[in-house]
Amino acid sequence: MKTYTMQEACNALAIDTATLFRWMRRAGMKVETDEQDKRRRVLSHSQLAQLAKLHHRSLAQQTAKTESIDETRLAQLEQRIDALERAMQETRQVLARLTAERYSLASPNEKTAVASSQRVAFASSTLPDGYVLLHDLLKEHGLLRQRQSITRYLKAKDLLKTGNWKMRGHPVNNALDEAGQAEFMKEFGNG
Repeated sequence: MKTYTMQEACNALAIDTATLFRWMRRAGMKVETDEQDKRRRVLSHSQLAQLAKLHHRSLAQQTAKTESIDETRLAQLEQRIDALERAMQETRQVLARLTAERYSLASPNEKTAVASSQRVAFASSTLPDGYVLLHDLLKEHGLLRQRQSITRYLKAKDLLKTGNWKMRGHPVNNALDEAGQAEFMKEFGNG
């Protein structure tokens, strides 16, 4: 049996929620709870049809109109998501190319200093885009007790980025870039 949330019923009848509840009270209808989610209140299709008939509303036209708008909006959103994903991929490729160019232009002393210290120096005190705090990942996956061993593992693989950043008012030193995050998820992710 098709059920409608209060908002869907309002949209189908082209009324606001106060009017819907007033009409239901006058018709002696009780609100039912959704079987899957007890927090949601719903109307059955027969209740909605009864309200539409009592108040001279065309339910079929309103429902069809709402569904066609929803389908059109969904198609537009899917196209927009696809375009954004393509733009993100292109941006990642440009970033990788620029990073490689920057590294190739660095002097041998700069390359050695970066490789030996694993220190990433940034002019900003905020975490660079694409970086995630190691502590946040450990906390999210319930691995705070294994922090030291995981940190050693990531350092050994040259994946741990260190710096002096400020997050939420606190100084932080360890973060992971996208490659580090991918390795973390492969080795330690819960999935």
